[in-house]
Amino acid sequence: MPPALKFEDFEARLAGTAPSEACVSVRVPAADETDLACEIHRPSGAISDLLVFYHGGGANRRAGYGRLAAGLVRHAPLAVCLVDMRGHGDSGGRRGHAEIPWVIWDDVDCVVSQMTRDFPGVAIHLGGHSSAAGMLLNYRTVHRPRTEVRSLVLLAPEFGYRAGLYRPRDRSHGPFARVRLWPFLLNAFSGGMIGGGLPAVSLNYQGSRLAEEIGCVSRYTVNMALAVTPADPAGQLGQLDLPTWVGIADEDELVDAAKLDAFLARHGPSALRREVIAGTTHLRIIVDAVTPVLAALGLCPGASSPAAEKSSADTPGNC
Repeated sequence: MPPALKFEDFEARLAGTAPSEACVSVRVPAADETDLACEIHRPSGAISDLLVFYHGGGANRRAGYGRLAAGLVRHAPLAVCLVDMRGHGDSGGRRGHAEIPWVIWDDVDCVVSQMTRDFPGVAIHLGGHSSAAGMLLNYRTVHRPRTEVRSLVLLAPEFGYRAGLYRPRDRSHGPFARVRLWPFLLNAFSGGMIGGGLPAVSLNYQGSRLAEEIGCVSRYTVNMALAVTPADPAGQLGQLDLPTWVGIADEDELVDAAKLDAFLARHGPSALRREVIAGTTHLRIIVDAVTPVLAALGLCPGASSPAAEKSSADTPGNC
């Protein structure tokens, strides 16, 4: 049974957007020498900022994220680095698996460090879509980042079951993610020593032509799931120590937009800003959020930089 995610609608939207005119594929070595596949999109002129952006669960950088990058670099002095997490897309590693959860967060350090070296003097920002938002929340609060970034940009964040934000599922759709509990219990009771490599989450791409074409991952192991799922999303959100902007899809099929907005208002730090983007879905926000993201980064005329803004954003900037 297909999930509630509107794959056909998203893929039709992709067909109506312009691809990037120029991008360069690069390999960043992880600490264990695993290749991390990245794709650099550059504007035609000078570069003041760079956004390192991560894909959602099971996907990879080819799942429409190039359209987001193309729109961003076309309208601002912004470069974009799209990253395939290890075990996804063209990156190395066993599909859908992390040796330990921390290795995924270490990989973020490696990519950001490489971008800092390759783009000296440029402000670096981190971004992610869907469960990558949960991964970056873990990265900033559980892990100890070894690199500095200017801000976080999160699109249609999926913070996991402990956040209590999922929409009720109707009987005409199957779940996008189906979880087996016993591998997680085995891993927890063993203190993380056993079961980390067991398949534990199945991802449902039924109805998506694109997922088959680009090789989306259909299963996550315990360790990969733990890497992208916050254990205490409310508490971790309050621990964020840098300017953060969250784009909420008001027609999100997975997460209740009103609940997410209230959750962010209740638990987010003073430097977190949020914006409900009208008429978009969990997937379509990837291509619909170009203008809001540029405004959030202070790269639209009259928009202030994320480092300067401290209050919650009920009033979005305009390009």
